[in-house]
Amino acid sequence: MQPTEAGRTLYDGVRASFTRMEDSFRAILPEATQYLVLAASTSVAAHWLMPKLYQLQHDVPLR
Repeated sequence: MQPTEAGRTLYDGVRASFTRMEDSFRAILPEATQYLVLAASTSVAAHWLMPKLYQLQHDVPLR
């Protein structure tokens, strides 16, 4: 399967954005607290966030 030119352009942009976010998180990590506060709309929380948190709880202790 090969992405279209538009798909490749989208992939490159999204990948670059996630790389910049990861670099930013790593830069502040030494100063970060041990708490992460998340906020989401009801729909996003129910359909996306909660399943992700369920998966994450096996790797990270959640409160």
